[in-house]
Amino acid sequence: MAGFVFRKNKYGLNSVPSESEIIKGSETLTIGDVASLIDGLFLLASAGGEMYGIVQGFETYNGRPLENSLSGTDYDGTYTEGGVGTGTYVAAADNATDKRVRAIVRPFVPGDIYVGLADAALATTSTSDDAGGFFDCSSTLDGISESSFSQSTAAQWFSYGQDPVLAGRYVLVEAHETQSGIQSA
Repeated sequence: MAGFVFRKNKYGLNSVPSESEIIKGSETLTIGDVASLIDGLFLLASAGGEMYGIVQGFETYNGRPLENSLSGTDYDGTYTEGGVGTGTYVAAADNATDKRVRAIVRPFVPGDIYVGLADAALATTSTSDDAGGFFDCSSTLDGISESSFSQSTAAQWFSYGQDPVLAGRYVLVEAHETQSGIQSA
């Protein structure tokens, strides 16, 4: 499972309304990706940069899900239906001014805990399987960079350690460097 999946909110705020904004032209977003909001448009966040939220889906400018819409009529660009890690939309270059397809994004709120997949085995870099450190996103932005783990230098994600349910390379994380200024832990 590539991509980030919401697990819970440690304060009980589990039903946060998603936000829908136009996708920047020529941008590729996948469900579960980390998005940034720049100049009113959603785009893929950058590794080490500030984050806005997690992509949940795609819709036409009028709010119709892309899977229930007609390519060429309701939207242009390329849409691949699917869930986390597979549902992808590649925006046309003129998306911001023509069809204006939108990404549906769950914005980060204090206490949101996500499951993220490390790009390498945990504990390859010292104690990256322990709680209490920080990770940046992987270079593909659909997981965490195991080699970026640090217990002293803040990064994009605060780690709660290895996911006890999924185990393996899965880690429970909370957004730390967000565009809203929210800082975790």
